[in-house]
Amino acid sequence: MKEKEIMDKLRSELVIPDVVQERAELALDRIKKEQKKKGKVMKMRTKGKRKSMWLLIAAAVFVFGTMTVCAAYLRWSQGIEAQFQATDEQKQMLEEEQYTAPLQNKDGEMGNNSVTEAGVTITPLQSIVDSRFAWLSFRVEGYQLEEGKEPCFNHVTVVADDNSDAPISYTASFYNGIHRNEEGKPVYEDGSPADGEIFINEDGSMEYMIIINATEYGGLAGKKLHVEFTDIGTVYKAEFTPDLEGVWSFDFVLKGSDKVRTLTLSDPLGDTGATVIYAEISPISLYVRYDFPMRETTIEGVNENGEPITSSNFVEAPPVTGVRLKDGTFQGYITGGGSMGYLDENREVYTCSFALDRILDTDQVDALLFLKALPEEARAMTEEDVYVVPVE
Repeated sequence: MKEKEIMDKLRSELVIPDVVQERAELALDRIKKEQKKKGKVMKMRTKGKRKSMWLLIAAAVFVFGTMTVCAAYLRWSQGIEAQFQATDEQKQMLEEEQYTAPLQNKDGEMGNNSVTEAGVTITPLQSIVDSRFAWLSFRVEGYQLEEGKEPCFNHVTVVADDNSDAPISYTASFYNGIHRNEEGKPVYEDGSPADGEIFINEDGSMEYMIIINATEYGGLAGKKLHVEFTDIGTVYKAEFTPDLEGVWSFDFVLKGSDKVRTLTLSDPLGDTGATVIYAEISPISLYVRYDFPMRETTIEGVNENGEPITSSNFVEAPPVTGVRLKDGTFQGYITGGGSMGYLDENREVYTCSFALDRILDTDQVDALLFLKALPEEARAMTEEDVYVVPVE
């Protein structure tokens, strides 16, 4: 029986998740390559060949099983791992649920995706994709950054499904090693106060991260994505200074998951006039819908000549800021970039959608937290700072 027939037989007799199948095949391929390197070419009679191949497959599955018990399989990028402050268990969960994967080229292949221009090599590393957001990371090598300067590309293009007319909202920057702690303070991975310097690896490489808000686009899982970087240099006070000219272009087919925990609710948020009516909880994002008819407010101030002026603005609903877990743990300050605003023309249905900087076990969430006001002092968020909306 040929190898392909054996794998087909395995698939027909066992229900194996895609991620398990992929890892088993990768392990099988690695074992075969190791045998070839050592000169252990399989030369045996047909009767023994079948048994040996089945043992080889069993060894591949065993290697996979060992990996899943000990640690996550995918080598996470340093920036994304730090962004989410991810544990091995959380990383493994995202991999098994297929939220995260290595960035693949447009033909669905991994590896050999680097592009080199002007001596600078950019290599796609990893994606994390759910129904509303996508995180992409890239390694940048060969650019000698002058001390004290901030690196920047002159232009970054992100297009989904070849539709350049459909706007994609995103933020992008070089990884600087900063995340927020439980008190909401920006700190480095070791807990020291952050000063904003770019993180440079010992080999001189840097990591570039793109976070895409695909809420209005309907998600990016399974879609084609074109990413293009143009010219690299430095930026100071929003002014770009070019250093090297080049175009680094990539095309991907994004993997991801649209699995979310959905909640139908009817919970007023104090006397704000906002009622939470619907929510979606992903391991890496939160989406909330409110019944909240638009109201205007008047703001008083002074102009450049010191003369009093007034202006009108719309009242905003309290944003979702975190969750409470079943063990009573408050996780505040976990929302990052996102969007807020009215969903309908009548301006009665209000929504907010935020990426997270933590990984959630959605089954362990027993309440959503909505911000009343930020604490005046830096401290962990408590119940007095939020409206608590229990969920089942």
